[in-house]
Amino acid sequence: MVALILYGVALGLVVAALLVLRSSKRTQLRQQVRSHFLETAIIHLEHGEGDNPLHGTAVERWLWRSGIELKPVHVLLIMLAALLLVALAWLRGGVFGALVAVGVVIAACFAWPEYQYHKRVKLMIGQVPLFLDQMIRGLATGRNLDGALKQATEETPEPLRDAMRRVHQAVSLGAEISSAMQDAAHIYQLRELQLVALAVRISHDYGSSPREMLQSVTTLIRNREQIQRELASLTGETRLSAWVLTLLPSGIAAYMVAINPDYIMAMWNDEGGRTALLTALGFQLVGAFILWRMVKSV
Repeated sequence: MVALILYGVALGLVVAALLVLRSSKRTQLRQQVRSHFLETAIIHLEHGEGDNPLHGTAVERWLWRSGIELKPVHVLLIMLAALLLVALAWLRGGVFGALVAVGVVIAACFAWPEYQYHKRVKLMIGQVPLFLDQMIRGLATGRNLDGALKQATEETPEPLRDAMRRVHQAVSLGAEISSAMQDAAHIYQLRELQLVALAVRISHDYGSSPREMLQSVTTLIRNREQIQRELASLTGETRLSAWVLTLLPSGIAAYMVAINPDYIMAMWNDEGGRTALLTALGFQLVGAFILWRMVKSV
């Protein structure tokens, strides 16, 4: 029974790898074709939703915002490493060790992109005011909104350049700047870009000056960023305590499995011990969720 479960997990990982490989190849082909059209600037595409560089599958958008570009060889290496880890955990800790290894692999597959996203989004928030300053300077020199967007994108450092490059590509393919900004704000979950999209839409619909609107948005974003830094410094102890309370029980359990797996297996083979372990795991998950919600609401 245990072997069937592990075989099923391995088969699922292989199928997932094949799906990711197929999606990656399709994405690379679309990007090559789109880059060719944008560089030549001769062919104008009659595009649908799938041609928009800001529209993609949920997995593609998730990887875009994390800045992770998975190539087929990377996917295969990750899958092989995951299978090797599960096999070693099974040999070392039996069924419980294999289940723990599967949980660690799944958690890592979700935690690493989220970590990359949060690291990138902090840099992007600090770069948005500078990007808007570049757009305002471009508008002041007589460029239109599209030209100012292109100039600001070229002078913006990563990681914001990647998001703005997708926005500019969408605009070059016929999308409105406000709509493209809104799509980018939805992908990267940035309120700052939503404010920029709203300012551009208002200036376009009501004929107001985009320079004044963008200047107001820049001032608002800088004030908001300063307040967030002050709040983060005041709540640093609370967030650190939440991380310790979340990771300490899981770390102790992993250490016990690695050092003395027979101790855990004795509990797992006993009906009462198995109930205690599953109950503790459930309480740990509920507690981690509550702490996450508390820290997020601060």
